[in-house]
Amino acid sequence: MAQLGVAGSKELETGGVILLPLEHEEKINGVPKMVPIEYFGEIISSKEKTTQKSGEKFLEVHFGVDFNGDRADVKDALFYKDTAIWKLSKLINLLELNKKTVCEEDFIGRFMWITVMYNEYEGAGGTMRNNQTKDYIRAATKEEVEKLSGPPPDSGEITFP
Repeated sequence: MAQLGVAGSKELETGGVILLPLEHEEKINGVPKMVPIEYFGEIISSKEKTTQKSGEKFLEVHFGVDFNGDRADVKDALFYKDTAIWKLSKLINLLELNKKTVCEEDFIGRFMWITVMYNEYEGAGGTMRNNQTKDYIRAATKEEVEKLSGPPPDSGEITFP
């Protein structure tokens, strides 16, 4: 069985997956409580897929989250069935996309505030983990995107005043 990684570390057994910390301690009304961490993520891919077992269609979305100098992958599977469509509908509403004409490419390059959970599954090396979207908090504002998604200082990109 593969060793499960520690939050914030790379798991060599799963190909270098960066597991994001899920919660942090915060004082609420003077009482310390564990609260979910909200991450700023960019949707880097969006593709319609079909499950092998049931043949159900779903939209697989990947977020890139910058964390400690690396980029962590956070994925979500948004199913179209009646009991699960609420999550896709929430994402479309928060991003202010047109429900009637939305397609998978419309999600790419959008920025969101999300919370994360771990998805555990059995892999070739035993039990594996990866990051999965727990909830969509809100779409990022234009100001947040400009501030938080700019190129790193040593990227070599030329910027003009």
